[in-house]
Amino acid sequence: MRPGKPLAVVVTLVALAGCSFEQPAALVSAVDFSPREAEIGDRLEVIGSGFPEGKAATLSFKGDLHRPGQEPQRGVEIVVPAVSTSANRVSLLLTEQLQGDLCGKGDGADHTTFRGEVTVAFAARTTGAPPITGVVPNVVLDVQGPAVPTELARAREAESRRALDFIGVSIDPKAALPPFVVTAVLPGSRAERAGILASDAIVAVDGVNARSPSDFTFAGDRSATFTLARGRLKEPIERSVDVQGFRERAPKELALSGVLIGVVVMLFALWLAPVARMLGWIERRVAARLRERLSTKKTLGNRPRRLWSVVQASIADEVTPAGEPLFVRLLPYVLFLATSAGATTIAFGKPLVSVDLDFAIAAGSSLTLLVVVALMNAGWHAKGHWSIGAGLKGALATLALQLPVMVGLGCVVLATGSVRLGDIVHGQGVTPWSWNAFRNPALFLAFWLILFASFPEARRPKQRLPEADLDEPGARGGLMFYVEWGHLLVVGTLTAMLFLGGWKLPHPPAPGGVLWPALGALLLQVKCWGVVGMVVALRWALPRVHTDQMIGVLFRYVAPAALFTLAGSAAWASWRESPAWRAVDPVLGYVLFGLAVGAVLKFARAVSGHVRAPSAPMHVNPWL
Repeated sequence: MRPGKPLAVVVTLVALAGCSFEQPAALVSAVDFSPREAEIGDRLEVIGSGFPEGKAATLSFKGDLHRPGQEPQRGVEIVVPAVSTSANRVSLLLTEQLQGDLCGKGDGADHTTFRGEVTVAFAARTTGAPPITGVVPNVVLDVQGPAVPTELARAREAESRRALDFIGVSIDPKAALPPFVVTAVLPGSRAERAGILASDAIVAVDGVNARSPSDFTFAGDRSATFTLARGRLKEPIERSVDVQGFRERAPKELALSGVLIGVVVMLFALWLAPVARMLGWIERRVAARLRERLSTKKTLGNRPRRLWSVVQASIADEVTPAGEPLFVRLLPYVLFLATSAGATTIAFGKPLVSVDLDFAIAAGSSLTLLVVVALMNAGWHAKGHWSIGAGLKGALATLALQLPVMVGLGCVVLATGSVRLGDIVHGQGVTPWSWNAFRNPALFLAFWLILFASFPEARRPKQRLPEADLDEPGARGGLMFYVEWGHLLVVGTLTAMLFLGGWKLPHPPAPGGVLWPALGALLLQVKCWGVVGMVVALRWALPRVHTDQMIGVLFRYVAPAALFTLAGSAAWASWRESPAWRAVDPVLGYVLFGLAVGAVLKFARAVSGHVRAPSAPMHVNPWL
């Protein structure tokens, strides 16, 4: 060995010994979770040791959610922010948002039993290092559900009592709190065959802890698992009871077949109905407008691209007519930005005024402003003086035409039992077939009723030939133009919230932050654009119709349809717990969504065929 090598080795060892390595972070220990029953405002705590005091943390609920009468949700993970209040406690408040994540929202919200594990996590000091975690296994947490309408609560309790009667079990009808002791078991009943005895106390049914008389409804269609406390036994026992036949609904294996058959039948009925003639006329009318544009506008590219450029240019001209000053052309976009700001605020969970009043204030103020401006605008004569009679006539005509819109929006409130926009949005799903527009036939009709009632333009002057009308000049006509556009944007935003899922997105991957609410707000704007775009497309394709011309159609067709829709929505809300409702509910959303998609595809194909086929343009106005 060379003489220099030992010296180099010694120097290297001394240098390594002098280096300071970061000590590994101390592990935390989580041993318990409390309380086991909670409601909004209660403090949830993880008890353990080694928690960094005063530091931010996250709690993850990983497990299954059990609700009365519903299939359990398996493998759910809910992440919420928390804080370490001491070296052995991490706590958070049970907020309305967390209650909604655990108990659900809308009609399906109910008392929920969470079964799984709770993980507390702290961010590591070293960037990029994994978080420091502690796990509390086998946590059982009962969370009281949000308040529901009285009729729904009574229907749930009646269904729970019917479930016990079905298996032959009787409990004290006056018992409102646990323990729920079995007072009698019918001889030869399903409960007796399963081994349930009188004097047993019902602890849980299908994983749902029995906390009220509404918690006994079975989750499955074949069997139900009863957890019982018996005599002096320290541990509860379980008994499986056959419940086949309790629910009168088709098996899940036949859902796809039911969807296909329902779509075919409804499409066949649609084309046989008298409305098919009107749809055919609209198809030919749209094709005629497109042919006119194609013959006068020279565009490059293939036919689909040319059609798209023509439609885009035509709708843009309808929104902001060509030849107007730049300020007038930009004002509709300014109105849209103002409306979008309010919708974005609600999407971020911040009420404009109050969560209970935002819906009524938005709809009522927009309608009031539209009617007041119509009163002022309709009363002016060509000679320059104003008439109260003509003004009242125009205002009443505008109000009458907007009543179907308000009835359609009210149908959603009646069906969901809430006036809170957040509750209505969260009660819908992410997929289109789980939106309110496709939840039942009444809401499906209400959605199209809103689009139809928004089609006429209140700012058009009363002339014998509306096709030859020009926009009313002067400040009065411009004011009506702006107010009408603002009202259409408000109605489009409310329709997107109430019927099309609003800002609903899948559960965020991590709590906090603004990215996920921002994406939800953007989704809401896209849906609002879609609703407004459909109304604008109707106004572009069809002859210009003034509100006065629509009054006869309103009282002859639209008003009866609105009343029928309102009655259907009320009936559907009262039948939501009936066996017939359960039989059609699993597939109804798919059927209505398939019907809508099929109708749109058929309409597009028919229009494309009419555009290719030479035919004389049609100028007949069906409302005259």
